[in-house]
Amino acid sequence: MEEDKELCRLSMKLGSALNKYGFVNDYWITLENMSENYDFILEDIDPGAFTGWSDDKITEKASEMLRVTGELFEKMLEDCERDLLDAVAGIAALGEEKARLVWEDTVSWEELVDMDAEEIYMRLTGGEEEMEGGEDEEE
Repeated sequence: MEEDKELCRLSMKLGSALNKYGFVNDYWITLENMSENYDFILEDIDPGAFTGWSDDKITEKASEMLRVTGELFEKMLEDCERDLLDAVAGIAALGEEKARLVWEDTVSWEELVDMDAEEIYMRLTGGEEEMEGGEDEEE
């Protein structure tokens, strides 16, 4: 009975970690795309800011803030990865039979051992969207 409560708690923890990881990853990708696009047009709208010689114009400050915000979200994403892997490890520690109740044939026990947070997120949520800047895209 106590094991069932722990499984329920860890299942909720996993659901929360999956949601948090998905949201933060989406924001991080958006920020990275914004920063890249802004830097691309910055060369035309303010060449001095693009090269770092604009005397602290607002365009240069905006570029720096996008970069810093992207870095903060990347660190938040790393925290989310740890939370997700921690939840998965807790469920796995209850044994294969209990763990199967949570992942419901979305991932095999053998596959789980070699997965990182992104792969776990994609498999357990069925996500098809671009993750971490497009690493899953085929060339």
